[in-house]
Amino acid sequence: MNLLFHFFSAYSVCYFAFGGVREHILLIFIVSIFIDLDHIPHILKARQQILGDGFGSASRTFLHELLGLSLLSAALCFLLSFSLLPAKIAEIVALSLGLHFGFDFLFGKTRPFYPFSREEISLIKVSKKQKAYLEFILTVVLGVVFWITVA
Repeated sequence: MNLLFHFFSAYSVCYFAFGGVREHILLIFIVSIFIDLDHIPHILKARQQILGDGFGSASRTFLHELLGLSLLSAALCFLLSFSLLPAKIAEIVALSLGLHFGFDFLFGKTRPFYPFSREEISLIKVSKKQKAYLEFILTVVLGVVFWITVA
């Protein structure tokens, strides 16, 4: 899914789950997209392929799979258990990360046990065209929700 979708979905769900999160827009933006920074090395190596095929599981590091989710969740729990992070911030971070991983697992090809296994799976089988339409529509709808709730 695209970066705007990840941000809009995280903001919208946090807004409806926790109420006033307007003051945390920057945090939600950073947390909801920082996982995708692991795409940068792949982009630099395979620009032409990405234009044709888009991002796949090959562009992700282990931090973008279940191992990364586990490590980031453990770090969040550690910070929260020692009161190094306010509870509301931890909730926003956890929800934003969880949504990012969830949508990527749901709509993309993933290697959930990478680096231990390179086997790819898809939870929902959709064509590239269907995924593009779905991603566009959801991004626009969530963008409108974002605009309404921020305005």
